Amino acid sequence: MKKALSAAMISLFLVLFSALVLAKDQTPAAGQDMVYVCPKCDAAFDKPGKCPCGETLKAVNKSDIYYACAGCAYMSDKPGKCPKCNAVLTLHVKSWEQQPKAASGKS
Repeated sequence: MKKALSAAMISLFLVLFSALVLAKDQTPAAGQDMVYVCPKCDAAFDKPGKCPCGETLKAVNKSDIYYACAGCAYMSDKPGKCPKCNAVLTLHVKSWEQQPKAASGKS
């Protein structure tokens, strides 16, 4: 379980680091209220296009995004680390959480 969690945290770090590197020189226009999120790895970008993982980014209102700690109940409107347990905050999209999960097709 700890190995799987460690691998997941490393993967998340790499995706977030890639997103930060790609978005470094991208400054949003004044008054822009949209952000572009990868539905596969939850990386966020300021411009539409493709995620480094290959998925097409989806436009989301900034007000629909929050960051949460997987280890405790801390939530923030900005990415970073949890001040309580120092875990990396993960991106969540409110509207995606309200959609029902697709059937797996297994019987």
